Amino acid sequence: MTAGGRWARRFRALPDVIVRRAVAAWNRTVRESRALAGRVYDLDRVVDAPSPRFRLAQFREPLARRGLVMEEHAFFPPDALPYLEELASALSDVSRSVPFQLVVVADRRPAGLGGLPWSFVPWSPEAEMETLHRMDLVRLLEDPAARHALGRAGRPWVEERYSVEAAAPAIAHYLRVAAGSARRAGS
Repeated sequence: MTAGGRWARRFRALPDVIVRRAVAAWNRTVRESRALAGRVYDLDRVVDAPSPRFRLAQFREPLARRGLVMEEHAFFPPDALPYLEELASALSDVSRSVPFQLVVVADRRPAGLGGLPWSFVPWSPEAEMETLHRMDLVRLLEDPAARHALGRAGRPWVEERYSVEAAAPAIAHYLRVAAGSARRAGS
């Protein structure tokens, strides 16, 4: 999706006071649509590690879905497509022994998935949930030991990168920047 896409237009339509001085963006659409904000920061999505339950938050047009919005600053996790594109060759190797089709739900089509079998679903909150509900998770549903082993192995990795504790230094930095901007704007 380009900066002129549907979601970018929605973000640009938000009141300028929300994103006038700084934006922390989770994907290219937000980054491009708010490039004039002055500063654009990347911020990883954070997970409250002590709470193992995940749920889809209610969608409220469009910033409340995935970000923290303050008077002049918005904080969003970064784009995951570059990570997926970096994994394409490894996934391609896996697909030769275990056939699968990758389903990409994103704000734009991935650029570099090579010969990997994949399909694209344009992102919307509804499309994301519908696609997740259709995923082939039969093996994990039928094999509790595998499910628990994968969860135990993956949890430390997620906590190390995406916990509130891991993101706190970056969030604190952005809040200090926001506080400084607010003081300068009020004087």
